[in-house]
Amino acid sequence: MAEGRGFVLAPKERWNFADNQLECIEGVYKVTYNWDGANFTLVDSSKCHGGYGHYQNGTWKWFFPLESKDKPFWEFKKQQQNKMVCTSIQYKSPLTWEEKQEEGDNRKVSKVDGGKDHPRGHSGDEWELGGSVPSELAFFGVMFSRSQILMETLIERRKRNYQRCNAFTPNESVKPMICINCAEGDLCICCSERHGGYSGRFCKACAPRRNFCAKCGDSLGQGPKAGGFLCDRHGYGNLNANCCRMKF
Repeated sequence: MAEGRGFVLAPKERWNFADNQLECIEGVYKVTYNWDGANFTLVDSSKCHGGYGHYQNGTWKWFFPLESKDKPFWEFKKQQQNKMVCTSIQYKSPLTWEEKQEEGDNRKVSKVDGGKDHPRGHSGDEWELGGSVPSELAFFGVMFSRSQILMETLIERRKRNYQRCNAFTPNESVKPMICINCAEGDLCICCSERHGGYSGRFCKACAPRRNFCAKCGDSLGQGPKAGGFLCDRHGYGNLNANCCRMKF
């Protein structure tokens, strides 16, 4: 079990480490977690969707118990050159962090790849670790606000009521794009059926939303994306001449 004192610091967030606890004293989510060398657990489990972490043999896992106790919300594995690589994430694209040793006990953790489609509001891509805070523990602090923002955005997304725009669109100049999550399973833009390869299009009114997912409405940002297509029911015959953007 870790002992000593230290900190995990970003420009708008600070966690202090002491007595086997990591406490957020600056930032949006002011919470305290216990640490036993493997488990990162809330002192008050009613906060922050009850999120907790588990670390073992170079693997970090994060759980939101109301979502799933069996499948982690995200998982990272430590690879060579002190990189923490995301091997699975339930929402948005994976990312990679790298830790570098600084002067004395200080270390720096930086995002080096991925996560370009993650919503704004988390505490940043550059973190400083100081004192005797273990890197295994500190990484949960690094990912904490990002995990909360991702979960809160996902909850908001699930509340949306979608309806196809359906405006007649003779021009095919604006092709629909979909996000990494909506691209899974090759689903139709307008329903949960597998698409049939029918091309979609955006009308003039929806064209300014070309940088948003045609299916869920999330911003595509600079993250991974794919072309969207329609199924037989929504794209056959003249149906693919109607705008396919799902509005909410």
